[in-house]
Amino acid sequence: MEKVSPMTGTRRRFPQEFKDELCQEVLNTSRPIRSVAEEYGVGAETLRTWLRRYKQANKSPRQDQAGQEPALDASERTRLKELEREWLGPRKVVQ
Repeated sequence: MEKVSPMTGTRRRFPQEFKDELCQEVLNTSRPIRSVAEEYGVGAETLRTWLRRYKQANKSPRQDQAGQEPALDASERTRLKELEREWLGPRKVVQ
């Protein structure tokens, strides 16, 4: 990884393996992109772009032929609800 001062205006370049590792960490741990990006010293939008490209290059075998993900299973729905509660915290949901 090439480290350059932000004051020089030179872009940092990262090896593809590094990008892939960060993408896998986001996908496998369900950690927020911002959290992983901060931990490794990259921008959240940069990691989001890498993640989008990674997903395109490594389409899930679970995707159907139309490119849509199948419905969530019970454990995935449970995890989603946990994350929603964590994100919403004490805020009230307005319906």
